[in-house]
Amino acid sequence: MAPDMGDPDLQTSCRRFLETFANKIDSFTVEECETPFRLVTYQLVPSEVEGECLEWTRRYLTLNDCPAGLVSQLSRAVYKRFEDSLNLSQFYLEPDDKHSKSDEDDDADPVDDNRSQSSSEEGDVDHSGPPQLDACRLLQEVVCCIHSTVKSWNTSPPLLVTQPSTLQVYSHAIKNTRRKMEDRHVLIPDLNVLYDLKDSPKQSYFAVFDGHGGLEAAEYAATHLHGHLVSDQRFHTDPEAAMTQAYKTTDIKFLEKAKREGLRSGTTGVSVLIRESEMYLGWLGDSQALLVCSGQPVQIMTPHKPEREDERRRIEDLGGCVLFLGVWRVNGNISVSRAIGDAPFKPYVSSDADAIRIPLTGEEEYLVLACDGLWDVLTPSQVTNIVYKHSKSSSGGTRNVAVELVSAARDSGSSDNISVVVVLFKSSLCAPKAASAGSVVFGLSNVS
Repeated sequence: MAPDMGDPDLQTSCRRFLETFANKIDSFTVEECETPFRLVTYQLVPSEVEGECLEWTRRYLTLNDCPAGLVSQLSRAVYKRFEDSLNLSQFYLEPDDKHSKSDEDDDADPVDDNRSQSSSEEGDVDHSGPPQLDACRLLQEVVCCIHSTVKSWNTSPPLLVTQPSTLQVYSHAIKNTRRKMEDRHVLIPDLNVLYDLKDSPKQSYFAVFDGHGGLEAAEYAATHLHGHLVSDQRFHTDPEAAMTQAYKTTDIKFLEKAKREGLRSGTTGVSVLIRESEMYLGWLGDSQALLVCSGQPVQIMTPHKPEREDERRRIEDLGGCVLFLGVWRVNGNISVSRAIGDAPFKPYVSSDADAIRIPLTGEEEYLVLACDGLWDVLTPSQVTNIVYKHSKSSSGGTRNVAVELVSAARDSGSSDNISVVVVLFKSSLCAPKAASAGSVVFGLSNVS
């Protein structure tokens, strides 16, 4: 069955972008084409190529104002063109060219409050790993493929699949008072298009990753976790299991990279797959999600923190300890008990994610995904009140709701990076209701 052409207004905006951008391409400088943005990693292994190329393309198109409804389809087409012409042998690095991220970054990340002052020494870098690819040269090739694809589509447009999303999704992130921004967030409203998933129900994916000790782990998770989710053999039949395994696989792959490059960073995360009338939430660490139904905040998860009794017991059973040094810390060092990365603290810092299936019954108003920069200073009830008041007072409705939440967290004393994603199921919201202790919605407790 041929895909529906979709919304005519989206079709028009997509064709306008193709024409405008195709005309701009020839005026770009060599530097604009070769280094459109700064890379976090400078070498890749072959298994990372698809995820990195898709992310680079999505990022480049977004920077150039590509309509959101076109980004995924164009990204998949660019990767297909890139893959068809790819000869990886020309991109392999010579052994002497391999280096760690820190070797290139003279503005090294400061130690943050999740970490002790421990760093990787040169001797920690594994130079005996698999052959590695030059990420900078690969990026240049991807940019060339983007330009050639846009020019081709402008001349001979394909069938543009531009279905308007039934979800309204807004995001905002700030560095705040921290010296570096180590958060990453992911918005993929059309997962099927990005991964060319045929005969699948409509699926969307959103995530927030809160990095610490450097941004490499958060960047890696934001680039690869959804790819590991989609490629898991249980993705179609058991998304919960696929979600937890995606976190585990991402951790395994990142630890391999960390060993090769001497990286020490880690990241917590929270992610959601929305598939028709069901939602699958996965989380690792203290990044959290809040679901609001008919004006009531609903507890759908419990964050992983060292002070939780079950987490403390797990860590102690492995031979570690949890100490209070301003905050509760694993082995007196790191203030999260589960995360991707954090190689020096494995196995005490686990990558075993939790996941839950939530049926969507029509009472859901919105979902908030955020890092602890928000949740450490705002309660679920405060978040619910802020969202509702903003929706009623703003002439733009909920358009700036994520900005409003970030501002409220900063004004409430948060000094951390703050990242927020708001997924709205409805445009009209109910007045907030006080959460009654012990009440249950969908088998989940309401919270205050």
